[in-house]
Amino acid sequence: MRKGAILLLSLLLVLLAAPTGAQMATGPVVRVAQWKIKAGTAPQFEAGLKKHNEFHVKQNDATTIETWQITSGPDTGAYVRIVALADWAAYDTPTVDEAADEADAAANVNPYIESESVRWWRMIPEASYGPMDAATTPMDEVLFFHLNMGHTRDFMHLIGKVTHAAKENNWSVHYYWYALAHGGEHPTFALVIPKKNMAAFEEPELNFFAMLQKTFGPAETEMILKGFDKAVHCQTSHVIGFRSDLSYAPKK
Repeated sequence: MRKGAILLLSLLLVLLAAPTGAQMATGPVVRVAQWKIKAGTAPQFEAGLKKHNEFHVKQNDATTIETWQITSGPDTGAYVRIVALADWAAYDTPTVDEAADEADAAANVNPYIESESVRWWRMIPEASYGPMDAATTPMDEVLFFHLNMGHTRDFMHLIGKVTHAAKENNWSVHYYWYALAHGGEHPTFALVIPKKNMAAFEEPELNFFAMLQKTFGPAETEMILKGFDKAVHCQTSHVIGFRSDLSYAPKK
């Protein structure tokens, strides 16, 4: 990617203005690998991934590696492997022997993978609402917003207004925003909503529309909703379930 394109992306990621006009800070960089497994090999794949996690145990790896499984939508059954580090530079300092890591994965995991896709995301803390150190929940609802070109700044301003309303009302729904940096259609944003159980999918007592109206009133709420309609080309979603048995966490 040219330097100009990288600089443009960086600028887009800092243009979110909260209602006060303050600029956002950048958050962790997240690597998301999605694996489609060869038909009928899920047991062998999971056993192999557990063996590969043992490699990270023996290496005393300091990096947490979460494994999730998609439970709804066209990619149901696919596995998702997630690493989150503080910034881009952190990926330049491997926490294990990379060659040995790749060799172990090639022996224990790769034989059962039919296809893999990798995407890189940047968290947007200023637009997120919830504790940054929250414990992992059993499920996440993930909504992907694919924007019309030229509407990134408007969209980021709108989600800033929503988060302002969520804080004003002490809203019961926590959520976290991410911007796609590399690996897919741009501009794309992901909204991750943690769920502790299936009951959490019920609409909250103070729903999204009512929360906005309490803060901004009917007229401005309507303008916000129309702004989203104008900015968003399409929206997709899925649910992922946390697989603690297939994840790796450093010893405390």
